Amino acid sequence: DIGSCAAGVHESLVALADVQAGHNSAADVKSAISDAQYGASNCSPANSMPIDDLQSYQVPESLDSYRLVGVVTGLVNWAAPDAINAQNDVAKVLAAKTPAAKASAEAALQQALNKLNKQRAAVDTIMARTIKALGMHAALPSLPG
Repeated sequence: DIGSCAAGVHESLVALADVQAGHNSAADVKSAISDAQYGASNCSPANSMPIDDLQSYQVPESLDSYRLVGVVTGLVNWAAPDAINAQNDVAKVLAAKTPAAKASAEAALQQALNKLNKQRAAVDTIMARTIKALGMHAALPSLPG
């Protein structure tokens, strides 16, 4: 359910890295800004059925002891507002016209990425513990940040 949002974050960060490396034209930068803004909207439960479904997911009682409610809440929070903010900040970095505006946008982006990483780490900790306790061989979701 979180996959399309995660893909948008990944694509936004790759586009930003490409622009910062000087591998893009002005049209590519404009497109990257648009893609980051679209990706941000795609992380909102109001605009994404899968995230809305995740938000309303009820963990079965039999799994209560594994604290999976925290995973569901953590994944939704990773998407909205954290991934939304990160992608909007990518767009602001790309759109910045002055060194001061760029520095401010980059600082905000770094804060947003730190929040994404912290949220992902919290979710991963719970999921990894549950996977191990259940003796499963499952991969954690790939959440960029």
